[in-house]
Amino acid sequence: MGIKSAVAGLSIVGLAVSGCSSGDQPVESKDLAAYACALADELNDPAESWGEGEDGSEALMNLWSSHLVVNLTGSAMSVDLGGFSGLSEAARELNRGLTHLDFEMIDDGIDQVRAVCLGEDLLSNSSDVSVSGRIAFGCRIAQDIDPDEIDIEAAVRTDDGSAMTVVKLISTANLLGDIAARDEVPSDLYDSALEVFRSVGNVESEAAAAAVGEVQEKCAEI
Repeated sequence: MGIKSAVAGLSIVGLAVSGCSSGDQPVESKDLAAYACALADELNDPAESWGEGEDGSEALMNLWSSHLVVNLTGSAMSVDLGGFSGLSEAARELNRGLTHLDFEMIDDGIDQVRAVCLGEDLLSNSSDVSVSGRIAFGCRIAQDIDPDEIDIEAAVRTDDGSAMTVVKLISTANLLGDIAARDEVPSDLYDSALEVFRSVGNVESEAAAAAVGEVQEKCAEI
């Protein structure tokens, strides 16, 4: 399966275990930035070659990683991750490449992200970017979200705390609800993560709060 076929089958486009109980540790901007950098550091092959595998699994994993870099940095919603505006800007080039399926632009975007990560000393971390690590981090982010503070309408108007909450919502949805994670994430958790994504896309704060509450409950059961 080629990369274009893989993109067509993604549950989340443009914008998924142990460790889910770490919600008592606040998730800061640097945590999101460091995880995005760890993911980018794993993307070593040219984008044009991602679809060369027989079953398409490599393409799906690389696309998942790429979209996560975009979402964790706030670039999908044109928000600058607090304290890491250079990283967010670099990831926007990657987002443009993914949107237009431009392999050269994707590669350039990944290179730009890596360069910023190196300059910010964000590559010297031990982030677990395996599938189980992504699930754990998705749950950790979800547990850090206060449903009462979700205001998607405000987030699209201003770059403040409400925007950071929406970045966490989108990141949670992408970490737990991507098609590449479908066979690894419990089905009810996967469905709730997709509902988070749908609610954010439709600018429905109450629905997003309810959905992330379900994600938190299901993460606690893992």
